[in-house]
Amino acid sequence: MSLNDLLIRTKDGEILETRDKLFEKSHVIQEAKKLTDKDGCISLNKITSNILRRVIIWAEKCEVESYDLDNDEREKWINDFLDVDNETLFQIISAADELHQKDLVNRATSKIANELNDKSAPEIAKYFNLRSKNVHI
Repeated sequence: MSLNDLLIRTKDGEILETRDKLFEKSHVIQEAKKLTDKDGCISLNKITSNILRRVIIWAEKCEVESYDLDNDEREKWINDFLDVDNETLFQIISAADELHQKDLVNRATSKIANELNDKSAPEIAKYFNLRSKNVHI
């Protein structure tokens, strides 16, 4: 492992390795690096390994400004990447926000906004799995 690599222990106890450069703007990562454990790992107690893997894939893909794809291929890759169930999408947004992956947050929230466009209040409540005595589903 090089000096620029990070070992991250996730909420579910798995240890993932990634490059520090991918998360250099993340205050959470930079602060956590000051508190590594005996194995040299930083802990992200709110993020599961499945979600962190997805954020790392995004960060690696986006590290190259052009994504090495033309616009159509890039948009297809992004759409495929974000083609997940709502719970996973919400977890990705939360983790990406915490790890300062603004483009991922923007793309994922835009996907949600597009899905909710022209929906009624009950349909939106159902989308977010909300129950309220004011909104009848």
